[in-house]
Amino acid sequence: MKERFIDIETPSGRMGTFVTHPEHDGPFPAVIIYMDIWGVRDELFEIARRVGTVGYYCLVPDFYYREGTVRHEFRDEQNRMISLHALDEERRQRVIAPGRRLTMFELADALLVSRSGATRLIDRLEKRGWVDRRIAPHDRRVVRAELTREGAAAFAHMGAVFAAAFEERFGGLLSDEEVAALRGVLAKLLAASTPGAAT
Repeated sequence: MKERFIDIETPSGRMGTFVTHPEHDGPFPAVIIYMDIWGVRDELFEIARRVGTVGYYCLVPDFYYREGTVRHEFRDEQNRMISLHALDEERRQRVIAPGRRLTMFELADALLVSRSGATRLIDRLEKRGWVDRRIAPHDRRVVRAELTREGAAAFAHMGAVFAAAFEERFGGLLSDEEVAALRGVLAKLLAASTPGAAT
């Protein structure tokens, strides 16, 4: 298999995209692996590799490219990636609790974005009323972003909003039979990539 990262030029800038395909000459049918709310990550790259081994040209585009490099994920005790809603209540509340404060540096490191990208993101969230900026009392050079109650509520529902938007944009492209077939393929790939799963 061949694989690489490429930049796709768009009106809003360069969109980083993971590409993988068989080593022999094509052409190959194209398959686009759409990221979920957590962004691109190794699990999606591995799905693309597995699909590519049976003769497809697979792409995993980073649709968060306008925000810089955004990476965020949660894992369970077996190191399997899980969604926010699968976290135990204590861990979930630590993530979305109103009043939790992080500096721009801490936010950028947690999201794996540039410092300027984190600042631009907080600018937009502050305009929506989802975060407040707080100056640290011990050092006025330190500014922390604090999630508001409205921001915590929005974050708790963002998965459903993302799913609805995805369905509105892409839901009509596949027939019911194609959706069922795709679900079956992805379920097999997910099961095969899960440690200890039967194959």
